[in-house]
Amino acid sequence: MENLDYNKIKEEFIKYYNKVAGNTKKDILKYNHSFDVAELMVDLAEKMNLNKEQTVLARIIGLLHDIGRFEQIKKHGTFKDHESFDHADYGVKILFEENNIRKYIETDKYDLVIATAILYHNKKNLPDNLSDEEELFSKMIRDCDKIDIFRQVALLEEDEFIKEELTDKVLEDFKNGQLVNNTDIKTKSDYVVSLFSFIYDFNYNESLDLLIYKDNFEFFLSMIDVDNKSEELFNELKKICFNKIEEGV
Repeated sequence: MENLDYNKIKEEFIKYYNKVAGNTKKDILKYNHSFDVAELMVDLAEKMNLNKEQTVLARIIGLLHDIGRFEQIKKHGTFKDHESFDHADYGVKILFEENNIRKYIETDKYDLVIATAILYHNKKNLPDNLSDEEELFSKMIRDCDKIDIFRQVALLEEDEFIKEELTDKVLEDFKNGQLVNNTDIKTKSDYVVSLFSFIYDFNYNESLDLLIYKDNFEFFLSMIDVDNKSEELFNELKKICFNKIEEGV
């Protein structure tokens, strides 16, 4: 535990942010997201009765999981991976390939777990060959990231749902209980339903409890602009989401 000093890691993260970020709305959103996910990881760790070392490690992973975002925003003006580069891959590159992780943590004891969790936090699926520890923290960060993404998207206030613009493939995948592929997203309505499909990809019931407790999903729903002709379908899709939350993982 002597090598896991969260306050030192936080200071280094802020230093990196001040050096790289342009302080745009997108930068600030991802900066706040990083700290919010870190605290969600603590909440989840406590709900899952993890020990103190595991809880601190979870918090660190939460803080660092999106570190690749700031160069992405700086270079491309977006945090859409399909329009730029994979931010998780880039985060691993910054921290581990360039050995900047030693600025945060002196020991390499946690490197593999941290790198694995960051690398796979945004991938559609986890590989089958992870250790129990790698799988635990990878699943935790995937859940906590999604919980806060609903809030992030709502704060951007850019989403609308028009049923005529919803493509058949996206609707079919969602109704079949599948995650929507980013490559299938063609419209804003597609994007909204792709976020709905996150509900299928939670790993722990404790995470769903946090999602409801934080009210992030309801907030996200309240910020979507839905025209009158689309309300019936929108409400049907919402009901599917809430049924899945009630059912659990």
